[in-house]
Amino acid sequence: ATVNVSLELGQVTETVIVRASSPLIESESSSVGQLIERSNVANMPVESRRGASLVRLMGNVVYREEAQGEAIPRFTMAGGRPTNQMWQLDGAAVQNMTLGVPILGLNPPSESLQEFKAEANNYSAEFGRTGGGLILMTTRSGTNQFHGAVYEFLRNDKLDARSFFSPGKAPLRYNILGVSFGGPIVRDKTFFFANYEGARRRDGLTFANTTVPNPPEITGDFSARNDIRVLDPLSKAQFPNNVIPASRIDRIGQALARLYPAPNVAVNLARAPANNYLKNVSDKLTQDFITARVDQSLGASNRVYGRLSWMKSATFAAPVYPN
Repeated sequence: ATVNVSLELGQVTETVIVRASSPLIESESSSVGQLIERSNVANMPVESRRGASLVRLMGNVVYREEAQGEAIPRFTMAGGRPTNQMWQLDGAAVQNMTLGVPILGLNPPSESLQEFKAEANNYSAEFGRTGGGLILMTTRSGTNQFHGAVYEFLRNDKLDARSFFSPGKAPLRYNILGVSFGGPIVRDKTFFFANYEGARRRDGLTFANTTVPNPPEITGDFSARNDIRVLDPLSKAQFPNNVIPASRIDRIGQALARLYPAPNVAVNLARAPANNYLKNVSDKLTQDFITARVDQSLGASNRVYGRLSWMKSATFAAPVYPN
């Protein structure tokens, strides 16, 4: 079959897009790094929703973990030493220097950040004091329009699978929720922005292969055991039937022994107890983070601002045995 297709010339159109905004912390220099603007800051799937962890997007970063309840990132950049970076938020250092360790002391929520920039090397002399990398962060400010957001990120054990070694699913509750709002106080002159974010996390853990004494042994009764001989430390003779008299057991030792929970895994009482206790527990993390900022325009070339950052982070690590 012959099919004749006619193609007609269309009209030539041209579109010019002019962008008036420019990155706040981008400059023309020989530095090697990466800039992440607001849209990517907000949309990157960071587990803790903390802005500093965006450093994982750089190709020359070896990332290890987010440590402690404050979600402090631990990594090395471009072969530098770990936890030896220079951190700045809105031009001010945010490093915990109380102990002389230059690690990040304030990790703001992603919702409160405008831009994030990480530089590996060749950065300007004004940013010196470290060879382990430079991270610059800027917080959001208000504009001539009112903008707000309400959000929540949810993780739950109802959506998880059971661990291979656990008889059931350990509890997991992880909620990150917050609200932000910003806008003008005086149009074209004074602006505000505020953000609250809270995290409520309950991480389930399974303590497997844990050993506790067999119940008779708590009171000094080892008569069921055929693998040991319990000797009197004074006479070196074996106690009758491998039972330590109650009068020979120190009262403090008795009190401590009673704190052990009973085994919940079937074992052979004739041998030493091993891997006879299994328990699901939950670690707790409670975080609250507040960011508030006011900007004042003093003209075309001058601007002054004030910012308040407040954080509370309480952690609780569940014990293997009951308190």
